[in-house]
Amino acid sequence: MSTSSIAFNRFGLGARPGDGVSGDPEGWVLAQCDRFEARPAAIAGAPSTASVSAGLATYFAEQKAIRTQFGPRAAKPVAGAIPDPMAAPVPAMSAAMAPPDMAAAEPGEAARQAARQRAGKLSRDDYGAAVAARTIAALTSDAPFVERLVHFWANHFAVSTDKLEVTGLAGPMEFEAIRPHVLGKFADMLNAVERHPAMLLYLDQAVSVGPDSAFAARRAKRRSGLNENLAREIMELHTLGVRSGYTQADVTEFARAMTGWTVAGIGRGPGARVQDDSRAGAFVFLADVHQPGDRIVMGKRYPAGGEAQAQAVLADLAVHPATATHIATKLARHFAGDTPPPAMVARIAAAFRASGATCPPSTARWWHRPKRG
Repeated sequence: MSTSSIAFNRFGLGARPGDGVSGDPEGWVLAQCDRFEARPAAIAGAPSTASVSAGLATYFAEQKAIRTQFGPRAAKPVAGAIPDPMAAPVPAMSAAMAPPDMAAAEPGEAARQAARQRAGKLSRDDYGAAVAARTIAALTSDAPFVERLVHFWANHFAVSTDKLEVTGLAGPMEFEAIRPHVLGKFADMLNAVERHPAMLLYLDQAVSVGPDSAFAARRAKRRSGLNENLAREIMELHTLGVRSGYTQADVTEFARAMTGWTVAGIGRGPGARVQDDSRAGAFVFLADVHQPGDRIVMGKRYPAGGEAQAQAVLADLAVHPATATHIATKLARHFAGDTPPPAMVARIAAAFRASGATCPPSTARWWHRPKRG
């Protein structure tokens, strides 16, 4: 394979009519870093975190009003199951499609279904608009290498859109937490992603409560507690990688440090009580939800410090040698092949550690071979 083909296909999105590399494929790739637009017109016109969150806030306000008027939704008994008072309404059909006896059997059911349908359609529309914007940006960009990097990092920090709360927020997470940092520091991107409502809601961080927190004490008779999903995902997939030395105890301690990290105004967590419409979907730290005390993660003690405690852990994970190896391996596999040479991975990892950059220079030079003689 010629170096031009490698540049277009391995490091780009394929050649367009009229594309050329001017005899310098490596220079063609690297020069794109200077002309990448983090916010081209297509992305600027797409739904934002704020606009999507405003629609979700309206939906949750509607559900609250329905509960106030008709009471909580009747739970269907399941053998051996423990009722969850924080559970979100189950997806259902529209009021027009509901069986005639449904509303009579459960007051407010038709209203709940109608609100759910409206919110679902809005979320799907937002998701479709984000997909279209992403496609247009990739097809029209003069920096296809960097657009491919955007796709790489979006996959690295993947979220599922199965939850209604996340469907419309997946695109804005890529546009606002990944694109601005795609050529910057990994730590900055990591921090932006983990604080974005799409990630906090997807991995249930928004409902995580410190077992010994003031919030838990006030809710002693209601089930709420620690959720380790985000802490585990950060260590296993976003930073260190599997079999890199951390233990279950480290995951639990990191999860305790992250309690209080939540989302304002939307979702099922304590942050839903923040009813300021201008802050809907924003990251908030709730001190009364945070697990008090020092934490020990991977042998290091992190003093009690509220929001800063988990932030300190995250900062250390971003620059950990295992993180460099994990990221370098994924980059090499993405651009070079499923079984990249160990020396290539080592070069990328070394560049990553030295620069902290999301795109270390070695990534764009994998085809280079030392000259003989």
